[in-house]
Amino acid sequence: EFEPFLAGLKRGFICVSLGYTLSPAAHYPQPVLEIKSAIRYLRRNASKYGIDPDRMVLWGGSAGAHLAALAAMSCDTGYLQRDLNGDCEYSAKPNVLALWYGCFAMEKMKDIWMAHNFMGVEDFSKSEEDIRLANPINHITDQACPVFMQHGTADRIVDYTQSTAFYKRLQETTGRKTDILELLDGYDHADARMFLEENINKVYDFAENTFSC
Repeated sequence: EFEPFLAGLKRGFICVSLGYTLSPAAHYPQPVLEIKSAIRYLRRNASKYGIDPDRMVLWGGSAGAHLAALAAMSCDTGYLQRDLNGDCEYSAKPNVLALWYGCFAMEKMKDIWMAHNFMGVEDFSKSEEDIRLANPINHITDQACPVFMQHGTADRIVDYTQSTAFYKRLQETTGRKTDILELLDGYDHADARMFLEENINKVYDFAENTFSC
């Protein structure tokens, strides 16, 4: 989906699409390490690409939202700090986090598909701690970066209560009133209406408002 990039470019944002290795070529935690390494790479090369290293937004949807949230929140707990390219002197923590219809209840998704494709194991019997640590909710601290969230109430893939649980923990831990969770009435998973420019601009508005504070 290129709509977020086009809307961002119109507003002067530099947009970078971060990919990550999929199963079966790699399993958890490789995708999280790749995202964190990419952020460090962009900070190290900020002048080359015309990037402001202090105004970085990490934005993901569905599984991408899970990985983005874990990459961001784990920076405050010291989890998965190893950098794939040796850029550990640069922070992997984004300045703003945008999460669309994300998966945040890993403990409730322990089925055979998750075991094989996400963790790369036969079953979860010996992976309980890995599953706990793979849940970004368990890495939320009072240092969490500002977060903008959206989730459709008619999502048939990932129940919207996963986002409400994440948001509740965020509010309880940080005490902030500026984070946003929008529940979109009747919207399904990756609903096309979310990719309309009017909605996409809500993310950019949140980022700009955060940066101007």
